[in-house]
Amino acid sequence: MNVSMSDTPEPEGHASDLLTRARASALVYRLTDDASPLARVRIAVRGDDRAKWLNGMLTCDLAAFAKPGAPRLATYGCALNVKGRMLADVVVVVDGESLSAWVPRSTAPALLELWNRYIIMEDCEIELDSSRALIALQGDEAVAVAARSGVEGRSAVLDELGLGAGLVFEIDASEVDAFIAKLVAAGAKEQAASEVAALRIRVGRATYGLDVDDHAYVQEAGLEKRAVSFNKGCYLGQEVVCMLEMRGKVHRRLVQLAASTPLAVGAEVRVGADAVGKITSIAANVGSDVVALAMVKTSAAELGKSLDVDGHVVTVRGEAR
Repeated sequence: MNVSMSDTPEPEGHASDLLTRARASALVYRLTDDASPLARVRIAVRGDDRAKWLNGMLTCDLAAFAKPGAPRLATYGCALNVKGRMLADVVVVVDGESLSAWVPRSTAPALLELWNRYIIMEDCEIELDSSRALIALQGDEAVAVAARSGVEGRSAVLDELGLGAGLVFEIDASEVDAFIAKLVAAGAKEQAASEVAALRIRVGRATYGLDVDDHAYVQEAGLEKRAVSFNKGCYLGQEVVCMLEMRGKVHRRLVQLAASTPLAVGAEVRVGADAVGKITSIAANVGSDVVALAMVKTSAAELGKSLDVDGHVVTVRGEAR
């Protein structure tokens, strides 16, 4: 039974209040925060064939990015290996002649090496570039705050955090502090990396490097609806993604769990005496309100199913998205 958190009600109490306030706000944070181990770095993609080539490396559709004079655009996808396993999740931003693939810092060197092997006859060059930064402004008030601060013309639409609405800005690295200060002055609320991580867990959104790694398929991470185009042309790893989609089943799923006692990352999830998975990340434990993500066997991913973690009952709230 495939159910996402968007199909289910929020739990009562602190978590529900937190998400309601977040959705009604404009939260600003740095996707290139050097203090965060999960920060993204920019792979600059240059050359006349840049969009066409990158489209063959990612699960998302970049056809609109290849059109001359395309406006500022952003989208989300995944980079896979030839066996269809995830190498990174990627935020793609186009701004005029600039095309950027923002990837997790930990995966960037290996991804750059792999991608360079797939540049054959194309007019395309790729390199790591630290001259730019990526800022997210998320929530229902994001557009209004951007307008009040006079930066709406520099934005691209992207619901990065899973709150239902949002913008991203690719800017010069030297102007980050001043840019965020301008947004805060217009009503945005700056979020630390830990706060962003907790919100991602509470909306059921996977973080690459924590909840999924290079052993995962996009369907296991719950990313097939958000990160994959099933109508585009060929891309690296496509055959496996399509095969899994047609079969409609993977061996495991990332799910959101609700608990009334503290949990620990890495703790085993069980059904009776059988281990069915592990906790991958946890939102800050607040009293009896605990929310976590866990990768579990598909048989244990059913909505409402009761599971066991260290002798405590936890409940499946739905699959990640």
